[in-house]
Amino acid sequence: MPDREILIESESPVCPIQALVERTDDTVYFYLFFPRRKGHDAVRSCWICNRRPAPAEINEHTWNAHTAPMMPQGSFSHPAGGMDIRAEGLEIVWFQAGDSAALLQNGELLAVIPPWSGINGFHGYSRYAVGTGLFAWEITAEGGANLKQRTAASKLFWAEHFTDEYWNQQIQDHARIQQDFYGAVTRHAGINGKNYPPRYLFAGAKNGVSYGITALISAIPQPEIEMQIEDADQFSRIEFGFAAQERFEALTTGVYQMFSSLTRYLYGETTFFAHGHTNPYDEIEGFHALLFLNARLLPQIASPDYSTLTGGTTVNLLWAVPITKAEYDFTVENGVDALLRHAKNLTTVHIFNGHPKFSI
Repeated sequence: MPDREILIESESPVCPIQALVERTDDTVYFYLFFPRRKGHDAVRSCWICNRRPAPAEINEHTWNAHTAPMMPQGSFSHPAGGMDIRAEGLEIVWFQAGDSAALLQNGELLAVIPPWSGINGFHGYSRYAVGTGLFAWEITAEGGANLKQRTAASKLFWAEHFTDEYWNQQIQDHARIQQDFYGAVTRHAGINGKNYPPRYLFAGAKNGVSYGITALISAIPQPEIEMQIEDADQFSRIEFGFAAQERFEALTTGVYQMFSSLTRYLYGETTFFAHGHTNPYDEIEGFHALLFLNARLLPQIASPDYSTLTGGTTVNLLWAVPITKAEYDFTVENGVDALLRHAKNLTTVHIFNGHPKFSI
């Protein structure tokens, strides 16, 4: 029997995360590896079972040696002498944001590493854990029902998202929605290369204003957001938009290139953007950063209507507003709501006209 054996492994569909199940002489564990992170944040782990008799207490020396520790007596429900897990029947299901996953055995939950793994010593959920163990928590009846529902929905989600039919419908929907907003699409381009999933940017003009708005980013929720924002399901799906008077058309290309970088950054770094977030951008003389304003939270701003998007997805269009260093510093210190109270004209705050948008 080898010291370590990989029973199953999988790559996230959208994030640079590897999931695997490892069996040692002592234990079986479920892992998520985040190669772009460092230290303890680079690995999330969840105990599945012991393979031999458990210790009465944790051996601190073994634990600190970064081996896979056994769950102590009284913290598990499988036989006291240990049990085994085989590769046959195992399946890894990624949750919809691609940042967490469930492990199934013959279609039933065996272990889950959810987005909140790694917080306050929590690792994940295991079928054989009892209570709130050191290396895994019990899958309770109520919690198990929620996890099963989430896993089933995620499995269906990814099955749907790997079809040409789905993406073709999304492209048609987004093109129609943007045409309804500013008229004919005059430019469109892929902004994610040949990588999965596809993302696009459509552009057009109306009433002397040039618009460029991304499409299909919202098809997949942003990672990590549910740990930071209440009602995250309402804010997890985004598109980026930039509006500028047509005399500043030359500036739009740089902003659109930034959007392309941000779409890769979101999932590559497993992070998210939301209302009030900023991103450094000094390509426009006199300006320091882009401030993102959520069109759903600012009904004064005329914006595309995503209510007819197939599937009923709630889309948050984040308008990118160039801000000066002074406006940026004010936002950092006081928050976006305070900054918006200083808007010169809230209805056109998202349309770049060469001048600062706030009186501070």
